Amino acid sequence: MPVALFGLSYKTAPLDLREAVSFDSDALLRGLPGLTCDPSLREAVVLSTCHRTEIYVELTDQIAAKEHAMSWLADQRGMSRRAFGSHVYHRFEREAVEHLFRVVAGLDSMVVGEAQILGQVREAFKIAGRAGTVRTRLDATFRRALKVGKRARTETGINSNSISIGTIAADLARQALGTLEGRSVLVIGAGEMSELATRHLVRNGASEIVVANRSLKRGEKLAAMAGVRAAPLGRVPELIMAADIVITSTGSGSPLISADTLAARKNPLVIIDLGLPRDVEPAVAEFPNVKLYNVDQLDEALADRQQSQAEDVQRVEAIIAEELLDWDRWHASLGVVPTISEITERADEMRLAETAKTMARLSHLSERDRREVAALAQAVQRKLLHGPIERLKDEALSEGYLEMARDLFGLEDQTEA
Repeated sequence: MPVALFGLSYKTAPLDLREAVSFDSDALLRGLPGLTCDPSLREAVVLSTCHRTEIYVELTDQIAAKEHAMSWLADQRGMSRRAFGSHVYHRFEREAVEHLFRVVAGLDSMVVGEAQILGQVREAFKIAGRAGTVRTRLDATFRRALKVGKRARTETGINSNSISIGTIAADLARQALGTLEGRSVLVIGAGEMSELATRHLVRNGASEIVVANRSLKRGEKLAAMAGVRAAPLGRVPELIMAADIVITSTGSGSPLISADTLAARKNPLVIIDLGLPRDVEPAVAEFPNVKLYNVDQLDEALADRQQSQAEDVQRVEAIIAEELLDWDRWHASLGVVPTISEITERADEMRLAETAKTMARLSHLSERDRREVAALAQAVQRKLLHGPIERLKDEALSEGYLEMARDLFGLEDQTEA
C-alpha cells in the first residue's frame, strides 16, 4: 500500500488558487472522512497552510486515488477540477516521504527553517487522528516526520537566523512610513504570525498597538506586552480609521476589510494581509493613499534578507537522509507481517488441534493439570517460532528468504488448499 502526495504550493500555484483550496481546522475535520470513503484511499492527512495544501494518502490504486483526491478537493472547496490545471504536483512512496520530511524541517518553506511549519504539520496530523483517517503507514510516517522537524531545530541552527513573516511584515510597514515611532498599529488576529509581528513592532518603537481578535482572551494575552491593548473584532471598522498600519492574519474565510470600509479615509495607510484566505479585498490596493501587501509580495523581501544557511541546510539534509533510511527499514519490515501472521496462525491451529487430541486421551487429569499441559504446548510453540520470526524481521534479510520461509512452512500449499 504505497504512500503518496498530491499538492499545490507557492512554488506551483498562484495566491488566488491557494486561497481557494485552503482549509481551516473545522472544515478539515468535517471533510476528511469523505476522502477515505473511496476504496483507492485507505488513509489521509491534509496539510493546509498559507503556502500549501497537500494531501498525503496511503493508496491501493495510483490513478484512481489521484482522481478521487482531486475530485474531493474540488468538491470540498466548491470549484471545478479544471481550475487546478498543471498546478498540482504528485510524489509517490519514498519521494512523498522525503518531501514531507523536507516540509516539516523547513527546507521547502518560503523562509528556510521557519518555525511555524512544525506546529502546522503536528496540527494536521492531530486533526486526521480525530477524523479517524490515519492508521499504520501514515501514523508511523508522520510521527517520523515530526521527529525530523524537532531534530532539525534542536541539532542545527536552521531556524536561528530565519526571518519570520511577522517580522518582515513589521519591517515593510516601517519602510513604507519611514519610522514606526509615533505610529498607531492595528493588528487583526492573535495567532502566531500576529504575535511575532506585534513583538517586533513593540521592539521597534510603535507607540500604540491595538490587537483585535474574535477571542478577547487571546487578544489580552498579547496585550500583556507594553504599549499593547486588546479590542473585540467588531471594532475593526472604527479602529482602522485611526490606524497608520494594519497587519491582519485571521482564519475568517472572508474579507474583514473591504473597499467600502476605507472609502472615507484620506490619510496614508499601510496594510499587510497575512491571511489565507485573504482578509482584505484586493480592490483596497486601488486607493492612492493605501499600500497593500499580501503573502506572495513578501517573497521578494524575504529573498533579499535571507541569511546564508548553507551549513545548517547541509546538516538538516543529513538528518533527513538518516531518518529516511530508518523509514525504509520500517517500511520494508511491513512486507513480512502477513507471512509472520500466517506462520503464527498455522502454528496455533496445529497446537490447539494436537492439544485437544491429547486432552481426549487424558480425561483423568484435573483441570489444573489440563491447563499445565496447554501452557506447555504454547510455550514450546513460542520457543520454536521465536528464532525464525526474529530472522524474518531482520532488516538485512536476503532476497528470496521470505519466499523460502513460506515454502518451508507450507504456506503456499495451505493457500491452495
